[in-house]
Amino acid sequence: MPACKADPVANATRSRDATRNAGRRRTPDHEPCHTIDSLLDELENRTLNTIRVNGTDATFPQLSTPTELQARALALINERVPQLG
Repeated sequence: MPACKADPVANATRSRDATRNAGRRRTPDHEPCHTIDSLLDELENRTLNTIRVNGTDATFPQLSTPTELQARALALINERVPQLG
């Protein structure tokens, strides 16, 4: 049986690139890192506006256009949430 050189239960060590990225708190694309809480906070900033049609009493709700970050977060959520129907 060959001798094991590495301890199988030893803590893993980060690569130099991983340590540098963690210190910068940026993704490889230079975007700021987020937690699920910070992404949910971003999504809370979307507004539901009531639009009134000129000359009538007709109204309809419309969500504000998402920011780039909000759009990316929504895309990630939609990739992971099964769609009904």
